[in-house]
Amino acid sequence: MLGGLELSASPAAPYAFEPLKASDEASVNELSFKSGQDPNQGNRPTLDIEYEPWYGLQPFMTYEGRQLSDRMDLQVNVANGNAVIHNTDSAIQGTGLNQTIERR
Repeated sequence: MLGGLELSASPAAPYAFEPLKASDEASVNELSFKSGQDPNQGNRPTLDIEYEPWYGLQPFMTYEGRQLSDRMDLQVNVANGNAVIHNTDSAIQGTGLNQTIERR
């Protein structure tokens, strides 16, 4: 049983698994799954995973923050305990654009 789907090996393709069905049932929208033991390597299943770490401040997470000094603050992720320290090294007010140098 795979995710609530009952599977059986097909005699025609011993390395493939197909959903069980009655002998008189039509094979509409039939799915088959290849086994990792299939001699044809092109039929073997693959799994691609793209991992993106959630470092830094994420807008969908909750943080508890404290001001450490006039230029430094600390944010801690309440779910996993990851800490982010934000430091403002320089802030210069200008007549046009302001210049700020920060580190996280």
